[in-house]
Parts: sequence; structure tokens; C-alpha cells
Amino acid sequence: MMRLTWAVALVLTGAVTWASGQVARLNVIGATRVNQEAIIAASGIKLGASLSEDELRAAEASIDRLGFFKAVHITKVKTVNGEELVIQVQEWPIVEKVQVSGNKAIPTADILRLLDIEIGKIFNTRTLLENVRHVRELYARRGFFGDIQDIDFVDENSTTLNVTVVEVTVNSVTPYGNRRTKSDIIERLLSTKPGMPFNRNRWESDMRRLAATNWFKDVKSYSRESSLGKVDLVPTVEEGKTGEWTAGLSTEPGSPIVGTFGISEANIRGTGQSLAFRGAQGVKTNGPTLEVSYGNPFLTKQNLNFGLTLYTRQTYRFAGLGVSNGSDPSGQEALGERRTGAVLGVTKQVDPSSTAQVGIRVEDVQSNEQSSPEETGITRQSGSLASLILGFTRNRRDAETDPSRGDWLKLGVEPGFSRITRVGGSLSGGVGVGDHTFVKSTAEYRAYWSPDRGKNMETAKVPSRVYALRVRYGSLYGEAPFSEQFFVGGTDTVRGYAQDRFWGNQMFISTLEYRHPITKDMGVIGFVDYGGAWGGYGGLNNFTQSRGIQMNLGYGIGINYRVPRIGPLRLDFGVDREGRVRTHFQISTPF
Repeated sequence: MMRLTWAVALVLTGAVTWASGQVARLNVIGATRVNQEAIIAASGIKLGASLSEDELRAAEASIDRLGFFKAVHITKVKTVNGEELVIQVQEWPIVEKVQVSGNKAIPTADILRLLDIEIGKIFNTRTLLENVRHVRELYARRGFFGDIQDIDFVDENSTTLNVTVVEVTVNSVTPYGNRRTKSDIIERLLSTKPGMPFNRNRWESDMRRLAATNWFKDVKSYSRESSLGKVDLVPTVEEGKTGEWTAGLSTEPGSPIVGTFGISEANIRGTGQSLAFRGAQGVKTNGPTLEVSYGNPFLTKQNLNFGLTLYTRQTYRFAGLGVSNGSDPSGQEALGERRTGAVLGVTKQVDPSSTAQVGIRVEDVQSNEQSSPEETGITRQSGSLASLILGFTRNRRDAETDPSRGDWLKLGVEPGFSRITRVGGSLSGGVGVGDHTFVKSTAEYRAYWSPDRGKNMETAKVPSRVYALRVRYGSLYGEAPFSEQFFVGGTDTVRGYAQDRFWGNQMFISTLEYRHPITKDMGVIGFVDYGGAWGGYGGLNNFTQSRGIQMNLGYGIGINYRVPRIGPLRLDFGVDREGRVRTHFQISTPF
């Protein structure tokens, strides 16, 4: 500590003779930078007053609240004219430099900004407690546990002020309960590592990431303080079933009866790798639908997530999963194309809530044959295409399924090349045949609000009242094939309209839902959809299209029911702008 230098400063005298016990004179000693009259005024002591010991201590406290002094002491000295009070103060030094130690989670500049210590002026502690509280609140807002342990000068003669911060750090991360899944695989999924400042938000995101793998029946988190400022984390899991096979019957526009089958393993030998094979064949379908997919979330030591899908699919336009109460606008039950190709991509985590993606897609697209050479109507194009996939995703939701708070953002750009070899329908005379380039860009944003309590690992499965917003935009530049356009209308876009009712090279869709739980597994939904697609190929029968922006309103109510091992089932009743009602069914919550 500093050596106290005493200096006689001010002596207030008067000609009046005071009675014994009354204050006859006030001396201020040790004040070299702080105004002495201000010190006397802060004490509240008046000449002629008789002060008890408690009142003297109160006067010391009043002076100390000025914040400029390291020590304050008032003593009485008896004189022939009454009592003389000596106010001894020890001033803080002038601050020439401030340094912060012990902080990893919060930048030094942010801490200094909140402490508000002025350089070149005498150190003042008057607002220090409040400013320290602001620093503590900043740690809490950012999900950390931290506080200021000490603020003092480096040594007695120093003008350098040292701020010592203590943060709770991670001592160890030890998975528990995993019998099949390897511990190092679980640890690689977690962004929280030993030695890092413990962040509540990051840890909850790690637990959500573990649960989202679907490798486990249950995921919980336990912690214990191993020593002062050190915490041991124990992610506790219960292994679940990761391999399954399915077989069944369904229907689709091209065939009244379709056999489906599949076999998959989501956690091969506990390594996190996945392999799946799915297929379908209809009585009247033009060839089977087959798909093989492989994933490895730990392709490299840097956790590069690799995915590969090989497929041949028969897709349909104006059908999808919607249940229409109108007729097929094309006049054909199996309008669509067969797509055969592959998608290969890698994904890398940028930070605890964001990932970046790079991939390649190659496809051979064969449109259904025309029923006759004279047939016109929907555009038909056959050929091949290849595109580069660039994407970015940020996920700040409080739960992966059925979130109640937070937001989700996805941006994508896909430059592509197509080679059209055959055309039909509304195209004739070889229009559109040849090589073309295009750029397809998409953006989607989702946000969630709830009047109920936010979700964490313990309450992730508790249903909440939720307001959910989704906004999507897409654009195509260049000469893109008809199959690459944006299609709007139906189950997952604007309900109340036929599936794929609108199409074009521009798209905008917005959806607002209110989700109200009735029981743990059932809820009702009110929704409003507003959007459209425009600027593409020509119309089809009564499916007229627009060259300019044309938006469409749909609204209605829905029912949601959660089926074990299948997930949420949705049945929505949408109303279009003309008041017609259309029913839409889908598996899973749309967003």
C-alpha cells in the first residue's frame, strides 16, 4: 500500500471562544488534489457542534463516499478554545494506466468501458460498486459466470491500476451412460472444451446438438464444482435405437398403390456415421424410386461433416403431399420428371450456432413423355445439369424441434449449368435446347416468441404457446430449366391453394402461426400465409401465371399430433382468397 504523506492543509480559526466539547476548529490533512472545502462540506460538521463518536464515524463515512480517498479518519484534539477536529485523508493516486487480468470470455475493452475509470485523473471509487455490477451483468447476458475479484494499484508507488477478474472455467467434460457411442465421438460433437470459460448458452447448444443426433433416448446434463472457479461437466445419455427398417403401402399421383421400403443405421458402430437405403415402386409408376445416402460428421480432425446421396426419383408436379379437393389442372395424373443424380457436400461449424456448407449436385432430368405430338400445356425439358452449392446456416433456437424462442437463418447460392437436349409441351421448334447457365439464390429466416417460460434441456419436451414467423425469398438469374424454378402453393408454402399452383424465377413467402398446446402430444394452430412466385414459364390450363409480382393470401387452422418414433403429424385446413377450403397433410412440423 502507499506510504501516507501528511501535509498540514487548512486551519479554520475564529475569534469566538467555544465551550468545552464544542467544535472550535477544523483541520484537513492529506488533501493535495481534492478541494478541502468540499471535504469539510461532505463531512457535515459545523463549528460549535458537539459530536459523539458515532457522529464522527458517520462524518468519516460521508467523506469516504466522495470516492477519492483510500482512508479517512477524524480525531479530536482538546484546546483551550474548545475541541479541534483533525480530518486526515489518504488520497488515491492519479490513474495513468489500467490493466485487466484473468479475463478470457469478455474482452478487456468491454470491461473497461463499463468500469468507466478515467485516465489522468485521481482514482474515484464512488460509482465503482455499481460499475462492477454492470460487468457482472454483462457476463450473465453473454452466458458466462464471471466477476471482478479485486481492483487495486500494482504497488504503493504505482499509478497503474490492476483489475483482477475471476471466471468459471471448464475443468473436464466426461460423457456418461454411453455404451455403444464412443466417448470421443460425443466429445467431438461438443464445442465446450476443458480450459474454456464456461458458457451456459454454448453448453445448452451442445446438449441440443447431442439430442438432435437422434442416437439417444434421453440427454441430460450434470455438473459439479471441482475447485474454486472450476466446473466438471457430465453430459449423460441413454442410448436409443439407431437402426431400423420399414415397409408399407402408400399412394401417389402416378399409381394407386405404391410399395415402400427402407433400412437405415444412424450411428454405425458408435462412430456417428450413417447409412440409409430407401425405395418405392408403384403398380403404374414408370420405374422405381431409389435412394442411398451416407453421412460422416467427423470426416477430418476439424469435424468436417461429409454427406453423399445417390438417387433416382420420380417427382410429380401439382401433387406433392397436399390433398386437393379440385381436379388435376394438367389433365394428367403423372405430370413430372425422373431425376437421377447425386449430391455431395461438406459442412463445417463456424461457431457454436453457425455452419457453412459447400457441395456439388449433378442430375439427369427426364420429363414425362407427351401423350401425343400435338399436346401442348406445361413446359417439358429433358437434359442434365450440375451446380455448386454454397450455404450458411445460423441456428439460435432454444430447441431443435418445437422451438419457443430464438431464430434461424439460412442463406444459399447455387451457380449452375444445364444442357437441355429435348423439349415439349409449351416449347416447340427446339426453343430452349442447348447449354445454359444460371444462379439460384435463396434466403430463409425463422423467428419464435412465447409468453411461456423459455426452454432448456429439462423443459425441451414441454409444449408451449408459440408465435412462429417464417419468411423466404428466392431468385433465379440466367436461363434455368423449368424444373429448377420456384413452385409455390400447397402444404409447405401458401396453404389453401393447389400444390405448385404458382411458379416462376422469383419467389416470396411469409407465414405466421400461433401454436397452442391442448395436451402434451396435441395442439391447434392458427396460420396466415402470404406469398407467390412470378416471372417464369407460361401457365397451364386455368393455372395462369404472372410476369410481375403477384401475392396470394391463405389462412386457416390446423391440428398437430405427435406420434412416438414418427414425429408430429399436421392436418391443415387452408382457405384461399376466394374462400375455398383445401386440406393439407404432412409429417413433421413445417418449421
